[in-house]
Amino acid sequence: MEQKYCKILYAGLGNAGKTSIILSLEQEYSKLSKISPTLGIERSSIDLMGTETILWDLGGQEKFREKYIRDERSFLDTDLLFYIVDIKDESLYDVSLKYYKEILNILKEYNETPEIIICIHKFDPEILDNKDFMEKFEKLKKLFLENSIGKVKVFKTSIYDRKSLVESFSYGISKLISDLNKIDLLLLNFLDDKKLEGVIFFEKNSLILSEVYKSDENKPFFLTIIMDMLTTIENIKEMKRVNEIYLVINKQFQFLLKNLVIDENIFFFVLIGEMFINLQDIWSNFLRELYPKLESIISKKGNNNSTID
Repeated sequence: MEQKYCKILYAGLGNAGKTSIILSLEQEYSKLSKISPTLGIERSSIDLMGTETILWDLGGQEKFREKYIRDERSFLDTDLLFYIVDIKDESLYDVSLKYYKEILNILKEYNETPEIIICIHKFDPEILDNKDFMEKFEKLKKLFLENSIGKVKVFKTSIYDRKSLVESFSYGISKLISDLNKIDLLLLNFLDDKKLEGVIFFEKNSLILSEVYKSDENKPFFLTIIMDMLTTIENIKEMKRVNEIYLVINKQFQFLLKNLVIDENIFFFVLIGEMFINLQDIWSNFLRELYPKLESIISKKGNNNSTID
């Protein structure tokens, strides 16, 4: 990232799920069962590629919302705004839209132009195929986009589908990180040259920095598998460092996850291929052909601070 400090704001009505999203992203799962209403503003910090990133959780009770709107300062200097809407509480759709529009008016008044992500939240796995909720989603999406300024991205999210949280968060962060398009091009050329099905590059917080696929139809399936692989790593934290995970699914696809350390930051690189190719050989090719270019894009301190496995 070019900036030394990044401010990410989570806003929405009370009980919309803002705190649970942040805890899930921070992998603080044990705290989910103990969540109480956020009183005012709570801040937490995570490190993203050496950049201090502050997550602002704005309590959504009416008295706090009114205070934020009067004071206005909470919304200033925001790099990325996540606005959270509870799809299961239809009675508050209009109230949530009103609050969203008030926030946009403040941003417009101060010429603030953060990236904006709208998360239609609590879209839990059991309602994914529910026709009624799909209609509600389309209604909410249309309603909020019609009242937005500039380009706004909408995601379905659920704390029971970590992939949905990672995808929405990664999309937002990708707008703040410079040179990611260069990484995308490198990986796309590598994928085509090596006849791979997918190549995914993760930051240590499971943030997707770059992902390319031979077919986008396989993306949801591949990401589900990879999220499980990353969860496995999280569950064996007593190991100082996991260097590799190899997985075969249905004797059709093979996944090779490798650990990278660049400029003292931890990354994970995943190769996906059909069974007829040798992923270990392709990984060796990656280290020779692609790694130096990738390192030059990401590293701030040079080769002496970088390690590979």
